[in-house]
Amino acid sequence: MNPQEAANPTKHEASSLLADAQAASQNMVRSSDSPRGFTTCVVLLISTLTSIDGLVPDQILYSLFALFIPLIIWLAVFLRKRAKQRPLPGNSTAFGCYLVVIILATMFLRMWEASTWFEAAGKMVVCCAILGVLAHKMRASLTQERVEDGSEQAC
Repeated sequence: MNPQEAANPTKHEASSLLADAQAASQNMVRSSDSPRGFTTCVVLLISTLTSIDGLVPDQILYSLFALFIPLIIWLAVFLRKRAKQRPLPGNSTAFGCYLVVIILATMFLRMWEASTWFEAAGKMVVCCAILGVLAHKMRASLTQERVEDGSEQAC
């Protein structure tokens, strides 16, 4: 391949180069992100705390709330081994909207008071489904915005 051909790639070569660059940037953002298991554990813990509130004494709720401490330590140890995250984009509209919807969903789910353990189990399933979907969408929008921000800074 002579230098002129390298400087002017065909449309097929250019599209494959762009696809490779896009895949590499998405892998880079994912490699610096928090683990999915952490997000799942946080969703499960919040769902549990929201579901059994009112059924158990407050001391048990406080001791379950203390489980956030090992989760935060796990995240800190895990992220020390990874690349530093790209800072959040300043105008992260989708991330903010999902965060507001998560807060509102949690407020509305707190209005549903479970009086039996069967109702608490149903509330936990609903809470896990709602918060899990919203947390997944929030992570996906954050990853997408970081990739776009990196692409804009590269140009």
